Amino acid sequence: MSPNRRGSSEGWRRGFSLVELLVILGVVGLLIALALPALRGASQASRRVACLANLKSLHLATRMYAEEHKGMLPLATTGVWIGIGDIAPLGDLVRYLDVPIPREVNGEMEGLSGPYLCPSDREFAVETGFSYGYQPWVFMAIEGQEPVSRRYTANPRLVLFGERGTWHPGEPIPSGWENRPGGSNAVNFAGELDWNLTLQAAAMQSLQ
Repeated sequence: MSPNRRGSSEGWRRGFSLVELLVILGVVGLLIALALPALRGASQASRRVACLANLKSLHLATRMYAEEHKGMLPLATTGVWIGIGDIAPLGDLVRYLDVPIPREVNGEMEGLSGPYLCPSDREFAVETGFSYGYQPWVFMAIEGQEPVSRRYTANPRLVLFGERGTWHPGEPIPSGWENRPGGSNAVNFAGELDWNLTLQAAAMQSLQ
């Protein structure tokens, strides 16, 4: 008796044709293309969150220092350039940060990590050992430690630390600040974390 052809065909499974494979590959490629911007956005957001956490650590260390030194902020009369030996104010803050200060070895920075390194910084920290700028030094270089410390205590919305670069896209530019570079994070003496220009504009308003 000959086999049942219909029953035989029901047990057979055909493979994908070339056209079907191309369609599947096209759909997969489209899905990947749609997902990439979201993945990049999530990666950028996670790096900014890590950066803000670094700034919060620097702020807390500064506040603890001030509480133990009668309201005085760490003294600094130049920017932070570990590679050439200037580590102010990190020398005063390291005991509160509980993380060793990066050091230069054979022309390269070793020990770069949070809270000293913004995960998006591929420029300043590699050269200087620190991704952030200590804003009071600009004034301390002219006026000294005590007057500047009192100014920050009286006006805690003044920016304390800010990034020394523009590595985070997406900063909304406050009106009147359009000619300034954006994309950098900051923390003020009150502990508020935000975009640098946003905090600076708020500080200017609070002084008026």
